[in-house]
Amino acid sequence: MKISAITVAIAAGLAAAQNNAGDIIWVDGNSNDIEFFAPGTSSTGIFFDGPALAGNDDYLSMAFGPAGDLFVTNGARPLPNLNQIIRISDPFGAQTTSVFSSDPGGVLTGLLDIDYDAGRDQFFTVVNPTNNPTSNNPEPEGLASVNGTTGAANLFFTEDPTRPQTRPFYFGAAEAILDSNTNQYLVTTDGFGVGADASPDNPGNGNDASVLFRIDPATGNEVVVVDFTDVLAGNSNSNTASDTLARVRGLTQLPNGDLVISNIEDDQTRPALGGLYIVDLDSNGDFVGIEPIIEGLAAPGELEYDPFTNSIVFAERDFEQAGTIVGSLSRVNLDGTGYTNLVVGARPSEILIVPTPAGAAVLGLAGLAAARRRR
Repeated sequence: MKISAITVAIAAGLAAAQNNAGDIIWVDGNSNDIEFFAPGTSSTGIFFDGPALAGNDDYLSMAFGPAGDLFVTNGARPLPNLNQIIRISDPFGAQTTSVFSSDPGGVLTGLLDIDYDAGRDQFFTVVNPTNNPTSNNPEPEGLASVNGTTGAANLFFTEDPTRPQTRPFYFGAAEAILDSNTNQYLVTTDGFGVGADASPDNPGNGNDASVLFRIDPATGNEVVVVDFTDVLAGNSNSNTASDTLARVRGLTQLPNGDLVISNIEDDQTRPALGGLYIVDLDSNGDFVGIEPIIEGLAAPGELEYDPFTNSIVFAERDFEQAGTIVGSLSRVNLDGTGYTNLVVGARPSEILIVPTPAGAAVLGLAGLAAARRRR
């Protein structure tokens, strides 16, 4: 009954947003605003003015949650600093803001991503509290949950703090999503700076493979779904310089349970090149294969599946030009056609597609069904 109530609340909260369904909103790393793009009219502008939350000046991620409200992570740089989760009630109307979770216990530090799990009524987020993951004394990194009603935070998975490590860790733009195949969490890890030679003075050459992990939120158990070492070997559809994907950044799931990832091929060139790939999973969530969608992109990062157009909306970026990181909000079809820059000059760190009320209800019912299967 609790989950059903949450489902109804999400649908009701989004009912006022019917005219916005299919619009794209993103957190922009340069303006520190939440901006929007309306595909029907190609109009763009400010959706939420970030400076309204004075004193918390670094917006990184956001997710729709209970009552259709928008929940945004924010906190001052440099890390480590405690983050807050800000609730924007009536996001398509009055946009009333309040602090949802300030976490005096210190769990919510260096948040890189946030998503909402309706079935468990909790947010989950990647915790990355330090700028230097090869530090000899790193702070705990891993995944935290935040109760969707009370805002109470809990670090349910903690990574091995030993440095140097010979496995990728939660560094860079690691992202977590709810896996529709298993009802557990999938997490990307960045292989940059990982290896036997990694140290605070020598962070590595960036050629070690990224790994996709699955984490059980109930037990914190971690299993490898895909090690991206040589995954493109022998693939005639790929033209990358390396068969290993070392900087997997973006992660989203398709309706059939397969995944789409983004990878930066070489972080030492300007602009850094990269591509988008479909990761084929079976019904158990196990790895089957990988195929490129499009390669030769400018440092692709955050991405999101758009159910309205059956396409991928994603961020590209060049590196600093006159002190500002520039890029674009782009779109491509799943077969690699239709590539276009929707908004040039954007720097998205999180992308959301505004759902319909019915879509929000379906998500909630999926969580309810998963909870019944567990019982």
